[in-house]
Amino acid sequence: MFKERGRLKILSSSMGLRSFLIGARTAQAVGIRFLVFGLQKFAAEVFALGGYSKVFPTLADRAAAQAAATA
Repeated sequence: MFKERGRLKILSSSMGLRSFLIGARTAQAVGIRFLVFGLQKFAAEVFALGGYSKVFPTLADRAAAQAAATA
């Protein structure tokens, strides 16, 4: 996983997916909401099939994520 020009890029591997789980658990442990937004079609399918959508919210775009974060 790496950040490029303000956008987070995920390497296509189980290690990249595991990083999401670790990040979500760490954030939850300290009271921070972990949101994912702007997934491309393939990534959204992987998240849905792998059950990641149940672990943390996946939203369509930045505006939806910002609204969810402040709700």
